[in-house]
Amino acid sequence: MWGVAKRLLKPLAGFIAQRLERSGNAGEVHRTEGSADIPVREPSGEECFQDDDQCYLDWIDRNPRGYVLNIHRTLNLSDARLHRASCRTIRGTPTRGTRWTSEYIKVCAHRTGLLDAWAESKAGGRAMRCRVCDP
Repeated sequence: MWGVAKRLLKPLAGFIAQRLERSGNAGEVHRTEGSADIPVREPSGEECFQDDDQCYLDWIDRNPRGYVLNIHRTLNLSDARLHRASCRTIRGTPTRGTRWTSEYIKVCAHRTGLLDAWAESKAGGRAMRCRVCDP
């Protein structure tokens, strides 16, 4: 009986481990071909999504009261914006392009202060607030 249970649970355990790694909950570094490594989960609690739309969309679905810093891969603050995770401008279908996390990365957290501190340390300043969702 245990042999059957082990055979059934082994693929499930592999699937769960893979999802944790993809979502950043395993403390891994998200590596994409041809781009710099960006930690998926920062030590202070932020999660960064680059070239991983599905995990980003999963995060905002699981954390509707969270916040998202939308910033260009070059970390240029000129058009970076801080949003509520529920903001219509950063969820659903992208209005420009087909992907959410390719040209722009998403840094997500449960407090705006964490995202302000992340932007200060990585990009040298704070991002403007979205006028639609007013975080």
